Amino acid sequence: MNKKNKDLKEYLFKRLKEKISFAMEMRAYRTRDDLTQDELAVLLGVSKQYISDIENKRRFVSVKKAAEYARKMKENERFYIMLAMQDMLNICGLKYKVDVA
Repeated sequence: MNKKNKDLKEYLFKRLKEKISFAMEMRAYRTRDDLTQDELAVLLGVSKQYISDIENKRRFVSVKKAAEYARKMKENERFYIMLAMQDMLNICGLKYKVDVA
């Protein structure tokens, strides 16, 4: 992850006071690259509503989809997988922290 990306993510996490999540990462990616939900949907081959649902935590992505989206977005696949796994644990109320080697 380059310094620009890391700085933006840290800023968003502090500003929004949210736990790190796939939703937050998706929003940060769009913000950084100045993309609309429609444009990101086209890139990922999904609907705008699906992007909105992810960003608003109404839907969660599988590990497989997280890896696929990371590749399409040219982002760190391991990081996206970690976020998807962490979201699943958080949804279940399990107090574990994911670390992907």
